[in-house]
Amino acid sequence: MLPQHFDLLKGLVNTNYVEQAQQARNSRSKQVTALLTQRRLPDVGWKEEDIQLLLEEMASFDTNNFQGNVGVGEREGRVISDLVRRRHFGLTHGIGRSGDVMAEQPKAAGSSLIVQLTKYLALDAIRLAGIKAVKACAVLPAATGLTMTLVFLALRQMRPEGRYVVWSRIDQKSCFKAIGAAGLEPIVVELKPIEGTDALGTDIEGMQAAIERVGADKVLCICTTTSTFAPRVPDFIDEVAMMASKLNVPHVINNAYGLQCSKCTHLIEMGCRRGRVDAFVQSTDKNFMVPVGGAIVAGPSSTLVDKVSNLYPGRASMGPVLDLFITLLSLGASGWTGLLQERKENAKWFEEQLATACQKLGLRVLKARLTHLMAASAAWKKGSLPGWLAGNFAGDGKGPCQRIPPTKLQITGCVLRECGRPYPVAPEGCDKFGHNWQDPLPQPQRYRPAACGCGSLDMHWQQLREATWKAELLGSALFLAARPNSRPNSRRSKSGQPIKHTIGFATSRVLTYQQQVHAELRLCQIVAQQFDDAQEQLVEALMALPFAEECPHTASLSQISSWLASLVVAIRRAMSFKLCERGCGHLVAEGKSKKGYAFKTCCRACATGKGHDDTCLGPAEVPEDEGSSHPRTKNVLDANPVFELSPELFLVEDSPPSCLPPVAALKNTNRDVGPVQWGMTYSQFVEFVEACEMTKCWKDAERKKDFVNLYDLINLLVQWTRQTGAGIALRMNPERPVDAALMVSHCWGEAMNECSEALADFKSRLNIEPTCGLWFCAFSQYQAGDEPDDVGPTVAEQLRRDPFGTVVRAVSNRHGMVVVHTSKQEIYSRLWCVYEISEAISAHTAVNIAYSMEYVSKHAANLDNMLRARTRDARCAKDSDESYIRDKVEKTGGWNVLDRKIFSFRLEALRSLVKKHRGTLVNTLQNELEKVETVEIQECLAPRDERVASVVVKHPDHFKVEAQVEKQSASQSSDGGFLRKYCSFFTDLLTPPKDQVRPIHIPPPEVPEEPEEVDASDDENDMLRERLELLKKLHQDLDE
Repeated sequence: MLPQHFDLLKGLVNTNYVEQAQQARNSRSKQVTALLTQRRLPDVGWKEEDIQLLLEEMASFDTNNFQGNVGVGEREGRVISDLVRRRHFGLTHGIGRSGDVMAEQPKAAGSSLIVQLTKYLALDAIRLAGIKAVKACAVLPAATGLTMTLVFLALRQMRPEGRYVVWSRIDQKSCFKAIGAAGLEPIVVELKPIEGTDALGTDIEGMQAAIERVGADKVLCICTTTSTFAPRVPDFIDEVAMMASKLNVPHVINNAYGLQCSKCTHLIEMGCRRGRVDAFVQSTDKNFMVPVGGAIVAGPSSTLVDKVSNLYPGRASMGPVLDLFITLLSLGASGWTGLLQERKENAKWFEEQLATACQKLGLRVLKARLTHLMAASAAWKKGSLPGWLAGNFAGDGKGPCQRIPPTKLQITGCVLRECGRPYPVAPEGCDKFGHNWQDPLPQPQRYRPAACGCGSLDMHWQQLREATWKAELLGSALFLAARPNSRPNSRRSKSGQPIKHTIGFATSRVLTYQQQVHAELRLCQIVAQQFDDAQEQLVEALMALPFAEECPHTASLSQISSWLASLVVAIRRAMSFKLCERGCGHLVAEGKSKKGYAFKTCCRACATGKGHDDTCLGPAEVPEDEGSSHPRTKNVLDANPVFELSPELFLVEDSPPSCLPPVAALKNTNRDVGPVQWGMTYSQFVEFVEACEMTKCWKDAERKKDFVNLYDLINLLVQWTRQTGAGIALRMNPERPVDAALMVSHCWGEAMNECSEALADFKSRLNIEPTCGLWFCAFSQYQAGDEPDDVGPTVAEQLRRDPFGTVVRAVSNRHGMVVVHTSKQEIYSRLWCVYEISEAISAHTAVNIAYSMEYVSKHAANLDNMLRARTRDARCAKDSDESYIRDKVEKTGGWNVLDRKIFSFRLEALRSLVKKHRGTLVNTLQNELEKVETVEIQECLAPRDERVASVVVKHPDHFKVEAQVEKQSASQSSDGGFLRKYCSFFTDLLTPPKDQVRPIHIPPPEVPEEPEEVDASDDENDMLRERLELLKKLHQDLDE
């Protein structure tokens, strides 16, 4: 609908309603305008209905969707099925022409537009993933292997004499098939073990020797890989790139699913900058979670990328390009980067769980970690697993084991590797294909590789209903483990030897090799999953039951099935419970009654003393025949005496994380070393916060109020340092304390996830090393000292050493101090934070501000609240501390001077933040920008009690200046510099990069920068004249 149509609507519908509809339409139009002009991922993902409207609009540009169009050619985008047409949004012409798959189609302007936009969005996504050096890309409707073949064929046209591909061995069939499909010969360069680990890495010397052996002119290219499975690690891309540049040999990288891994993207970035990288190929389905069928070929130069596009024969399918376009729009920049960060966090968690599971099974994790993409490899000798565990989930589908069909297991993607097994398809010279290694491997001889990609770990693992499902699955395993050996099995392994396992209670049925492999893989996957808090202890209790006595081997299958069924029902009921709120000591099944009321007590009968019903999980303290007119209904726990459930089983205490060394290793306490040495590195800070996120304490707090602050975590800090005399920082550095180089000023009520985000942004903005020593008071000070009989030091004893002032002065010649701003609590409502910045100003320590994006969004509608501080209103818990701090502040310049300094620091940090997140903040600060655009400036930055309450400039046609002047005492100071800085800030904000469309049409005046503070003795008339001249200048600029 065009703008003039809304004018016509005003005669049919109420004008207010029409204007509201027009505003809604304009908001969508702004999204499209930003997409077409900026040609990058939107900062925030689009809604589904907005994407659908855009696709329908673009589809109308294709000739097959023109009204009244009659297509008589052979390529008119005809589709007979309406379902197929709707599935493709009417975009049926495909992409490209016979000369270039990226070329425009005369009959499909909409499809051609989507292809070009997808290319720009994919390019931006690659840059956000970490490859800043990429200059060109093309989204091809071919999977990774076929796209690699197209790259090789394009290189062959550029280097006709090249016939060899020097290939760093990676045992994946598509890799060498891509080489063979292009009519080339692979020269396999074996990997070499990395000393001190179980990893296999790139043999740079061997690769160079192979090139020199056949001649660099005969080599078409070097082919390396980033996305690999342990124990193979990604190729050393930077070193190979330098070698390729030196020998003048093209270099192609198979980055199939490495785009989601920061380490892989970093390797490619370094390779592009330090040496030669001609192209790198990545899959769309693995990295962006779209249907299989697409790949992105990209490079630091457009030469090879354009050659691949020109090589593609004929037109191509629109499907993979359209899938990627929709996905990238729905994700946006924040969704894409958040997905990458989430995968990294999930990978760390998965590695920890795998290590824990292997330890319980007597296995170990191979030392092959180079990226978080590869979780690890659980390794064991053949036959070393306990037989009854190895036999789990190996049922033949008969009898009671059919209750858990394989379709419910949801376990895919696991591959068991065993040394010496022949592989049906393997390139010549690649013995033991599947292991990336030709020579005899040291023990272990069998291992299971595992990886963690985007979307592979679902949060439902942590839900109670999934814990129930795991318990059922484990229950089925127990049945299979206890199943008697009914008959011998004549099946044999490939070597001709019968395969048999022995279980702890009886002999399991004989397993074939394939069944044994299938069983072990499923078992490892289940054990590696997370059992959260109570669920883990429940499973441990279940594992400790005397199965041999309760489930005798002589029992019939029907008896075993009945016993197992009752046990599984008991587990199901036990997994969703809570203690009765009436204090009777009974457990209550969580859920709702038939009428929809949530259970708060055992049952109504229990609350009235009349007995119990099936919502009460007992144990009953009153006999059934006493004190009750209604006999108690038997529940599953009464019917199944095998399993005794007690509330104490679920009282879980968060144990110290692995990042805290044993107390025995501690050599210093907070008494022994000075406050400056109470530091921890930035990487240790991140590691400790991540460890806290996995605790029950964190999850409980997050469940109650959606965020976690330090008041919620204080119990953990006390529990993990009790009777040690050392804070968290010293606990993490028991032998060599870390000197503080950066003071982190924060308040205890802040959201810890926002604090971590703000510090991460600050670290990247100032290029601070991960080894930089942080002084974070909550983690630096010893928090357990005030407990009775503790070894100390107490908090008061530590404060007497003036740790804040000492550290602030110590870091003055290093990184200085950073003040963390989060949305949950104003930092300068805490008087200790006021004292810290006062000391920093007195010591001439550099002060920086770290904003969280939630803080900016919260205060975007009013920059006054965002930039201004009112330190005089800050409070402290103890009166003695408050008096001390107030005296110190008043002696060092007073509250007004402090407020001005804070304003200056915040404004400077906001400028830096705008430069980094320009698109996001322009939208976020839209309300404040409209004040400038509509030429309505309110002097909100001046204190409320000053004489100029408001200065308003209206539209140029009705220029008018209104000033209300009130008497001001001589002791009060002017804020003329505030207004200049405010306008200067908008000048910076409203000047977009040259390649972007100007978001605001009316720029503010250019005002020269002046000192932050104006002397309090300035004449009042001069101050008023100065501001009026500024407003007049703004009026003149608007007229022009």
